[in-house]
Amino acid sequence: MAPFSMQAMEHYVPKMQDIADQLIGKWDRLNPGESVDVPADMTNLTLDTIALCGFGYRFNSFYRETPHPFVAAMVRTLLESQARARQLPLKTQLRIRAKRQLEEDQADHQTG
Repeated sequence: MAPFSMQAMEHYVPKMQDIADQLIGKWDRLNPGESVDVPADMTNLTLDTIALCGFGYRFNSFYRETPHPFVAAMVRTLLESQARARQLPLKTQLRIRAKRQLEEDQADHQTG
C-alpha cells in the first residue's frame, strides 16, 4: 500500500481524528480564562499526527507537562533552520552554541 494512496489516507483518518480529539480534550481541561498557545498546539498536532500515522508512535504531547525529547529537538531544528535562512553565512558560522545544539539534536535522534 503506497503511503499516500486513497486507501492509505482512509486508514489514517481514525488516527488523525484521535490526535485531534486529544487536542480538543486538552483545551476542554483548561480553566476559564486560561490562554491557549495555538501555534504550539498546532505544531504538536502536526508532529503527533505524523508520528502516529507515519510511524505508529505516540508522543502524547497533549498529556505531557514538557515536550517529548524528539519533539523538542525537532522544534529547535526547525527554528534554527528558519534563522539560518534569514542570516548571513558569517553569522551562521559565528553561532557556535546554536551549531553545537543542532548537531546534538540531529545525532541524538538519528535512526538506523
